[in-house]
Amino acid sequence: IGLFAAIPRDEDPSGSPFRGIPGLPPVIGAPTASCAFAPRCGLVRDECRAKRPKLLPVRQSAVISACPVTTAKVSA
Repeated sequence: IGLFAAIPRDEDPSGSPFRGIPGLPPVIGAPTASCAFAPRCGLVRDECRAKRPKLLPVRQSAVISACPVTTAKVSA
């Protein structure tokens, strides 16, 4: 999803096209009150624009993320 989809995978054939996300990357070290990727994210939510998301574990993974789509609690 989103930025995670841009990560190259072992199963990608050699020479596969880069899967980036549109727009320019955020400026490293620039202060931001919201998610730095919100302007170019296809999954952006109002909460992403309102405040900077916290780093949380991604469900069923050892990865941490500040994306509420990947860190949302799975309903039982």
